[in-house]
Amino acid sequence: MENEKVMGEKVMGERTVPVPSEVPSLMIPIASKMMLLPNVSIAEIVLHMALETTSEGPEWLLGYVQWRGLQVPLLSLSVINGGAPEQVESGGRAAIVNGMRGDLQLPFYGLVVEGLPKLVRVLPNSLRKDRHENLAPGEYCEATIASQTVMIPHLDRIEGMLLAYLNERI
Repeated sequence: MENEKVMGEKVMGERTVPVPSEVPSLMIPIASKMMLLPNVSIAEIVLHMALETTSEGPEWLLGYVQWRGLQVPLLSLSVINGGAPEQVESGGRAAIVNGMRGDLQLPFYGLVVEGLPKLVRVLPNSLRKDRHENLAPGEYCEATIASQTVMIPHLDRIEGMLLAYLNERI
């Protein structure tokens, strides 16, 4: 928890762990919204490499990009949420997301992003949850931070969708 201020503790099972009072996060333009994620969930923001498109699979799976010697699936959050796919162009950006489930089959995946991220420090009283119902499949909730509406993606659901597709191919 380097560089995180700690305020309070939380009991987890038989142990007590410190609860950070602020979470370094990124606001990233994506699918015509601002996405908010903690820094630790993002491995890197990269320029698109050559996209290996695929005609198989769901429409939201745009293809694969090479990143640090790995073939990483590139997803369209816009399509997951019922919108049109983004134009993936040379020089575009992708957020390489750390897999949450610890599955060796999916250590990372990419989401198409539309611009540069902005570093923000999320404090407990600075984030207000606005909406948690009637959201698109890839959205966990909408919130407001510093008068900016942000979308917090449902990474567990997105990752589950991708793993389900990859597992049915095996």
